[in-house]
Amino acid sequence: MRNWIALPLLALLAMGATAGSKSFEDWGKDHIRVDGERLEYRRTVELSGGGQDLLEIESAMGDLEIHAVSGDEFRLRVEIYEYEPGDVEVELHRGRLVLHSRDDHATAVGSVWAEVPEGVDLELTTGYGDIDIEGMKGSRNIVAETGLGDVTLEGLDDVEEIEVATGKGDIRMGPAKGIEMAELATGMGGIKVLEAQIEEIDTATGMGGIRFLDCELGTVSGGTGMGKVRFKRTEYRRSDISSGFGGVSGD
Repeated sequence: MRNWIALPLLALLAMGATAGSKSFEDWGKDHIRVDGERLEYRRTVELSGGGQDLLEIESAMGDLEIHAVSGDEFRLRVEIYEYEPGDVEVELHRGRLVLHSRDDHATAVGSVWAEVPEGVDLELTTGYGDIDIEGMKGSRNIVAETGLGDVTLEGLDDVEEIEVATGKGDIRMGPAKGIEMAELATGMGGIKVLEAQIEEIDTATGMGGIRFLDCELGTVSGGTGMGKVRFKRTEYRRSDISSGFGGVSGD
């Protein structure tokens, strides 16, 4: 049996990990402090490009909103924090969103809105913010991690592997079909999977309910430390899902 009590603690550790090697010390209404430098200036940059099979974003704090489109063009609207106006250049390098400071100051990414080719892979992390992904088709891997925020995935088709984690927040997945594997984990929050066809799915929450609605599933595993697990109009081949307090039910 999983150690459900440890899940919230692991989630809090994950919150710190989303910042990578940088030290994000504090936030203000009009600034962010990174590696000891106060970044008081914020602006929005637009960029586009093509020929990439990956979009990788690491945000200090902010929402990440991804929409799939046909074709091979990327279009991004990126909020950045900088030490002084015009200090930062933004680049999409081999699919990774990169910031360069002209004077070697600290930098940080805020919220990002993007249109991407529907079959690319996604690696998205934010320390604080929601993640929304819509319309991906044929991707090999989709990773979405936030320290504090909700994650929503809808309109997914023929994706090989999906990994979602939030320290505190709800996860909602579906409609989705042709998904080979999905791992959905939250330290504190609910998980809802609806109108989904998934071969293998693992759902885990330290505190919150798990609900499957109108799904066709292969193997289902995971559970909740404190909350109900409910299957409604859902078929599955094998289930190994549990609830520490709350119970498992289906109809």
